[in-house]
Amino acid sequence: MSEQRSVFSSILQNAGLLTAGKIITACCGFVYIAFTVRTIGLSDYGFLILIHSLALMGSRLSRLQSWRTLIHFGSNAFHEKHYTFLRKVVSFSIRLDVISAFAALLISLVGAQIYTVFAHWPFKIWALATLYACVSFLMYTGWCVGVFRLTRKFYIVTVKDSLLALLQMIGVLIGYFFKLKLAYFLMVWAGIVICDFVVSVTTAVVILNTYFPFHFLHAFRNWKWALPDMWKFTKNTSVSQTLYAISNNIAMLIVGGILGPVDVAVYRVCRQIANGIVTPAQLTAPVIYPELVKLRDDRDWDGLRKVITQIFLSLISISAVLLLLSIFAGNHIFAYLVHTKSIHSTSYILIMLSSAIFDLLMVPVEPLLMVSGYTKVLVRNRTIIIAIYFPLLYLMTVEFGLNGACLSTAFSNLLALIVCAAWLPRVFRK
Repeated sequence: MSEQRSVFSSILQNAGLLTAGKIITACCGFVYIAFTVRTIGLSDYGFLILIHSLALMGSRLSRLQSWRTLIHFGSNAFHEKHYTFLRKVVSFSIRLDVISAFAALLISLVGAQIYTVFAHWPFKIWALATLYACVSFLMYTGWCVGVFRLTRKFYIVTVKDSLLALLQMIGVLIGYFFKLKLAYFLMVWAGIVICDFVVSVTTAVVILNTYFPFHFLHAFRNWKWALPDMWKFTKNTSVSQTLYAISNNIAMLIVGGILGPVDVAVYRVCRQIANGIVTPAQLTAPVIYPELVKLRDDRDWDGLRKVITQIFLSLISISAVLLLLSIFAGNHIFAYLVHTKSIHSTSYILIMLSSAIFDLLMVPVEPLLMVSGYTKVLVRNRTIIIAIYFPLLYLMTVEFGLNGACLSTAFSNLLALIVCAAWLPRVFRK
């Protein structure tokens, strides 16, 4: 029992570190969104969101879950100090990220050309979208995330994200004072992506060198090395996570294509408010997986079940409080961010918060299924739900506007929770 409490306490402690950083990031985010909208207007802010979503879609669509591969195959080697083997696992993860980066660039560039035609964007916006798509090459550093989580250096993520958010806020404030245009704000967003990449890679290499000699370029010496199950594990986890990750970006593009940049800006702001409210609780997600892998390696299935139950009950309690918070504060936050009032903003935020809560309750379920060997179940469930979600989103948005878009998003997240939670009794019988 004391070991299970220790694991639960470790999860809360590490989540607390991440929460501190996310509070700073969220505060800066609210500031720079508000001043961006006031400087370039709601319409151009909608274009900014859509252009960023196009690049992010390319990145997320191509991401191989290298950090999960690193932790899954390298956790035991790290704790047993088998650094020669760990170096090979890290190198394999780096090669996965390089493959992801080139695929992201190709998908983003092609996607930008197709979507601009579909949305009837003017030449200037097309040019900006094409240039910004190139940033997708640097948007993912999964192996760095794996190193931070494997070595329990969660404070690095806190410091890095906080400093980058402050830097982005300063960049936006400069644009506000000098009344700069959309192109400048896209440069700020791109600059943050580049800084994030450089800082993450540099820091990860420095951390590894405190345990064993490691050079980044040496990772490309042996492209063929891989354990028998490595590609299979990476493929299964990547498909599941890709389907989940791109759903948000494609949803944004569908809403923008049907309703235009102004409505997609409102949709994005409401979604960001909802996600911002649940962020502290969601930050248990990055720290759960390494702890569950450790319990699995120790064959402590009873401890694993108890830890998951504790987390799930805590999240249910938090969710009730968050719903009340959105009812009383949601409309005021929306009015501050977009500098205008909307009679429907409270209902939009309430629906999107419900959607975020359904997603939040998946936090302990998904990693539990993965470490228990049910990765294929996740892939199948995600595929079915995405196949339902996109047509439903399109039809509901055409018929009911933003209300339809919000309701279809909440329904898909609820469906995902129900289908995945249905497998928990089978896991708990192990």
